[in-house]
Amino acid sequence: MRDETLRGRTGALAAVALLAACGAAAQIRPPSVGRVTPPGAQQGTTITLSLEGTNLAEARAVLFDDAALSGWIVTSEDLGPDVPERDPESTGAPIQDRARKFRLKVDVSVGAKVPLGRHSFRLLTPLGTTNTATLLVGRVPEVAEVEPNGPPGGPQALTLPATVNGVLEKDDVDRYRFEARAGQRLVFEATASRIGSTLDPVLRVMDASGHELARSRGSARPDAMLAHTFAADGSFVVEVSDVLHGGGPGYFYRLTAGELPYIARVFPLGVRRGAAVTVQAYGDNVAEGPASVDAVGLAPGESSARVRVESPRGEPLNSIDVAVGDDREAEEREPNDLAHAEPIVPPLTVNGRIDGATGRDEDVFRFHATRGQALVFTVMAARLGSPLDSVLEVLDASGRAVPRATLRPVWQTTVDLRDHDSMGNGMRLVSWSGLRPGDFLYVDRELVRVDELPAHPDADVEFVSLRGRRLAFEETSPEGHALSTPAYKVEVHRPGSTFPDNGMPLVTLYYRNDDGGGSYGKDSRLSFVAPATGEYLLRLRDSRGLSGPDFAYRLTAAEPRPDFRLSLGTSAPNVPRGGRVPVNVAVERYDGFDGAVEVEIVGLPAALQATAGTIPPGASSAVLTLSAAEDVSLDASVPFKTVGRARIGGRVVEHEGKPDAPLSVVSIMSPPDLYMASVEPRQLEVEPGGRVKVTVRIRRANGFAGRVPVSVQNVPFGVHIPDVGLNGVLITEKEESRDFYLVADPEAAPLEQTLFLTGRVETNSSLPTDQASEPILLKIVPKRTAASR
Repeated sequence: MRDETLRGRTGALAAVALLAACGAAAQIRPPSVGRVTPPGAQQGTTITLSLEGTNLAEARAVLFDDAALSGWIVTSEDLGPDVPERDPESTGAPIQDRARKFRLKVDVSVGAKVPLGRHSFRLLTPLGTTNTATLLVGRVPEVAEVEPNGPPGGPQALTLPATVNGVLEKDDVDRYRFEARAGQRLVFEATASRIGSTLDPVLRVMDASGHELARSRGSARPDAMLAHTFAADGSFVVEVSDVLHGGGPGYFYRLTAGELPYIARVFPLGVRRGAAVTVQAYGDNVAEGPASVDAVGLAPGESSARVRVESPRGEPLNSIDVAVGDDREAEEREPNDLAHAEPIVPPLTVNGRIDGATGRDEDVFRFHATRGQALVFTVMAARLGSPLDSVLEVLDASGRAVPRATLRPVWQTTVDLRDHDSMGNGMRLVSWSGLRPGDFLYVDRELVRVDELPAHPDADVEFVSLRGRRLAFEETSPEGHALSTPAYKVEVHRPGSTFPDNGMPLVTLYYRNDDGGGSYGKDSRLSFVAPATGEYLLRLRDSRGLSGPDFAYRLTAAEPRPDFRLSLGTSAPNVPRGGRVPVNVAVERYDGFDGAVEVEIVGLPAALQATAGTIPPGASSAVLTLSAAEDVSLDASVPFKTVGRARIGGRVVEHEGKPDAPLSVVSIMSPPDLYMASVEPRQLEVEPGGRVKVTVRIRRANGFAGRVPVSVQNVPFGVHIPDVGLNGVLITEKEESRDFYLVADPEAAPLEQTLFLTGRVETNSSLPTDQASEPILLKIVPKRTAASR
C-alpha cells in the first residue's frame, strides 16, 4: 500500500491544529467519508477520486480491502465548518460539535486482477479511521455523464460497452443514445443502493422515435437490471429515472451497458463440500448449460463457492456464489404435494423449486421420527438470491398441524403510542407493572422476551435482541404490531395443557416458521421434537403463494448441531490515547445451544490492552473494552479479531467473530474529549431485593462542555436501574458526576458479572463516540438470614 500522504507535521500536531481551527467550545465529531466521485473504476487503470467528508485534516493513509488496490492522497481542501441543518420539528438542544468539511483528491491504482464488484476502503487520520466507503470495480471503459442529456435536450452519445457515472438532478431523467444490431442482446444495469445512493432506479429502452421497447422490473437483487434483444439495426435510447421522480446530489448511479454476460440464476443453489461439480446456469449472453463449482479443498469455515461460467464475451458482469454443505445432496422430485409426499431420510439436503405448473405450489416431504427425537429443518433461499419467502410446517401423517406449545396468559396490557415494525428491539406499552426481565410476552402471533423495563414513562420495553433486532421465541416470527394491539404476559407449557379460565385466551403454537430471524433473515428455520413415533410431513411453500422457475431453495433436514456464531458491533474501533472504548460482541445461538461463551480480543500490539469477558447463558451479547496509554506511540491501524470459546457436547468449540463491516482494524487516535474518570465502588455487592449506590465521575478535555448520557453495560437479567427520569442516567453540562442505584429483583439468582459504564459524547454523527470506564465487579449474594446479620 502506498502512503504518499500530505506530510510535514505529525499526527498529534495535526489533531491540535484541527481542534484549534474548529474552536474549543464543543465535542469533536469522528472523521467520516461521505460522497465518493466517481463511485467506480475499470480494472487495470489509475483514477483520481474526489472524497467529501468531515474532519479529514492530515489524513495519512488509504486502507483498501484488497492488496491489488492502492491509493495515496494528493490534495486536501478545507471547505470550512460543517453545521448540519436543524430539523425544524426537533425540540432538543442543538449539538454544536467541532467539524470541518473537506474535499480530498485521492489517486487510486486499480490492479488488472482486482476482483470485479464492490470494494471497501477507509482513511486513517489523527482522529482514527473513518467509516467504510465503497468503490465498485468493473471491466468496461468508464465515462462521465454530461448534462444536459435529457428532455428537452438530446441524449448523450454512448459507445458500448461502457459504464456511465451519473447523477439525477431534481425533476430529471438521464438519457443515452447507442447503436445496436438486429439480433443483438444488450444488458443494462443501474447500480445505486450498493454505492450508498438514494436513487431507486428505473430503466427504459426506447427506439429513436421514443417508443418504449422494454422497462426494468423489480427483482430480488438490488437496483435495476434490464436485458433486451433488438429486432433491427438502428439508434436507440436508454433512460435512467427514479421510481418516485426524486433527484438531487444524493441520487447518483453507475449505468453499465453492452453485449455483456449476465448470470440471472443457477440451479441447484448449493453443492456438497469436497466435490468439483456442475450447476445449471441461466442468464443473458451466456450459454445456458453446465457451469463449474469447485468445492474441493475449502477451509472448514468456508460455506460458499463461486460459480464459474464460461462465455466467449469474457467474464460475466456479475457473480453468483452457491452454498457448500456437508450432508448428502438430492434433488426434489415432482409430484410432491400432500397426496404424493416425497420420502426423505435425514441428514439430507434437498435442492428444489417452488414452481407449480398450475399456479400455487408447495413441496411436501415425508419423514419418520421416533418419540422425543429432535430434528432441525433449515431453508436457504433468500440468502442465496432466490425470491422465495419460505414457510415451513410440520404436519402429522394425515396433514394436520402438530402442536408445539400452549401459551397461558397471566397478565394483559396493550401496545401504545404508535405502530411498531418487525425490526425494532422495543415496544411502547400502556403498562409494564406486571412484567419482569426474562418474562415472555405474546403480541399478535409473536413471542418475545423482556430484556429491560422502561426507566421512565416515555420509554419502550426492550426485548432480547441480536444486533439491534428483537428475537422471536418458539420460532414465531417478528411482525409489525398496530397501536392498541393486545399484549399478554404468558407462561409456556406443554401442548394440550389445560387451566382454569382466567378470562384471557389460551394460545396453541404449532410447528411452523416463517422468518428464521438473525442471520437467517427471510429464510425459515424450524426445530421439531416428535411427540410420538410415526410418520410426519414437512411442507415448504412461499408465504405469499408465489412460485416460478427461479424460486429455488436448499432444504436441510438433520439432527440438532448445537453451535454459535459471533459478530462485532464495531469493526474499526478508534482508541484514544489515555482512553478506553467499548466493543460489543453478539452471539447467535443455534440448535439449542444456551451455554456461556468466553470472548476475547486477540492479535493486538503491546500498545493496546483489551479486557476479556463472558456472554452468560441465555444472553445475546457482552461488552469488552480496548484501551491505550497516554504516551502510546503507535501511529498506524492494525488488524484484530475476536475469538469465542464454549463447551458444547463435552468439547471446546472456538469461533472467530465476524465484523459488521469490511476492514476490521483498530487505530490509535488523539486524546478524547471525555474520560470516565472513576466509578465507586469498584465492587458492587447486593442481595436479591436490595439495591446498591453507584457514583460515576467524568473528566472533560479539549473544552468539551456538553452533557453526557451514561449507560451500564453487561447488566444481567434480574438487575435494573430505577427512577432515573426522562433522560436516563445523565450528567448535565454543569455536572462532573452522578449517583444512581442498581436494584436486584427479589428473584435474582446469585452471580458475579463484570460491568462497564459508558459515557457518550453526542455529535451530529452516527459513528460511535462512547468512552468506557474501568471494569466493575457486580456480585449478587444470597440473602442473609436474620441470624447472620
